[in-house]
This record gives sequence, structure tokens and C-alpha cells, in this order.
Amino acid sequence: MRLLTVRYLLCGVFLTIAAVQDIRHREIKVFLPIVFSAVGASLDLYGIAHGDLIAYELVLAVLPGLFLVLAAFAARGSVGLGDGYALAAAGLLIGERAAFLTLCLSVLAAALAGIVMMAAGKAGKETKLPFLPFCLAGYTAAICIMALG
Repeated sequence: MRLLTVRYLLCGVFLTIAAVQDIRHREIKVFLPIVFSAVGASLDLYGIAHGDLIAYELVLAVLPGLFLVLAAFAARGSVGLGDGYALAAAGLLIGERAAFLTLCLSVLAAALAGIVMMAAGKAGKETKLPFLPFCLAGYTAAICIMALG
């Protein structure tokens, strides 16, 4: 099995566990992103040592997660810090292109779900939705899109 396939599978497992935690508890246990960040960083260092990666790609890979962390501070709790940490950990596993596409598709999915729920009268402007299930959906779509193109 190729290393990239292993990375994608690990990220899928990570995001699934994190999404379940987010739905059940509305928070992510901190050790989960730490463990998967360590795994992703180890694989990235292996890639750098073997010439498959360039070091700045690590920085680019965590930028979508850092964007969410900054959004959490700016939004004063409307966006959770755990969402940003989880996306940063996922970025270390899947790389910058997949991480940016995952962020874009996740935000789009969450926005569409919010609009549909508001139109159906199931949610208001202040309703908070767990983000990581949308992140898992965005990740799945991103991997499919990348596989096709």
C-alpha cells in the first residue's frame, strides 16, 4: 500500500473519531489532534529526509487549521479551537492541497446545512452546529475530487 493511501486512511479514521466526539460532546479531546499531528509530522519528516517533501509544505499544510484557530479567537466561541487543531492535524497527514480543499468544502457544506435548517425552521441564527462532521464530509469530497483530477 502506498504511503499516501496510508495517510489518507489515517486522516479518515482521525476525522471520523473527531466528528463523533464533536457530535456527542461538542468538543474534541486534545490528545486526539496531538497524536495524529505527531503521526503526520513523523511521516512528513520521513518524506523530507527522502526528498519527497519540501519543509515549507509542512507550514502550508497546517494553514487551514491555523485559519480556523484565528477564526475561533475572532468569533469568540462561535468556532471551536478544537476544529482548528483537528484541521491542522489533518493537514499534516494529507498535505496542503487536500487540506485547503477540505476547508473550503467543509465551510460550504456547513453553510448549506445551516441554510437548509433555517429554511426548515429547525435552526436560528444563533444555532451552533458541530463542524467536524462537515469537515469529514469535506475531506471525503476533497479526496474524491483529487482522485478524479
